Amino acid sequence: MKEDVQHYFLIPVFNEEANIALLAEDLSRYADDLSPFLVFIDDASSDGTCTEISRLFPSERCQILRKEQRAGAGDSFNRGFLFLQSRLRSQDVVVMMEGDGTSDLSILKALLKTLKSGADVALASVYAEGGGFDQTTWLRKSISACANVLMRWRFGIQARTVSSFYRALKGKLVLHLMERYNPLIAEKGYTSMIELLIKAGRCEAIILEVPMQLHSKRRKGKSKMRIIPVAFDYLKLLLKRY
Repeated sequence: MKEDVQHYFLIPVFNEEANIALLAEDLSRYADDLSPFLVFIDDASSDGTCTEISRLFPSERCQILRKEQRAGAGDSFNRGFLFLQSRLRSQDVVVMMEGDGTSDLSILKALLKTLKSGADVALASVYAEGGGFDQTTWLRKSISACANVLMRWRFGIQARTVSSFYRALKGKLVLHLMERYNPLIAEKGYTSMIELLIKAGRCEAIILEVPMQLHSKRRKGKSKMRIIPVAFDYLKLLLKRY
């Protein structure tokens, strides 16, 4: 008997009106056969992001969680997990991804296959062999590389890419993490992705990587990442204990 698996997608968005159509196209092409349930968490966008989501995604397969004030990607993901908590089952899968079109959905099946092969977390990895960047500044690439090395050393994370949003997790692990940690994600910004891996590692989760090329050129508009504040957040995280 085939196992009944629901695939939930958590997608934080902030002023992504220009990228929602591309996201809809990618999801239709690579995830439609999964009948996914999409949870968009809007970080107080000031453009027509939510209108575009409502226009392009059927309401029965989509939920928009709106925030009145901007609180960061970590807060968005945490709200998404809280929304799923009463719905999620052990056999289900949660996919976390960007809302700006830079998460390469062509590797989605590889991420899901990695979970089936025994991983609890499958990471889309630009630093794994075969991964990389198509376009990024020297400063941003340097900060990213240094942060990944330092976080692996400081917290013993067994992965080469630790800060990417794009990853897939088994429902069983998510439920266990939410039972053990309240809140599941306390970090508000990009460091939240590292926090989640630290906590998963504390629960002896198996974390494996799938190589991905980061196609920044696909994004319309500028990245929401502010390099210097993010760099300081990484430094502060190094001093914390989890």
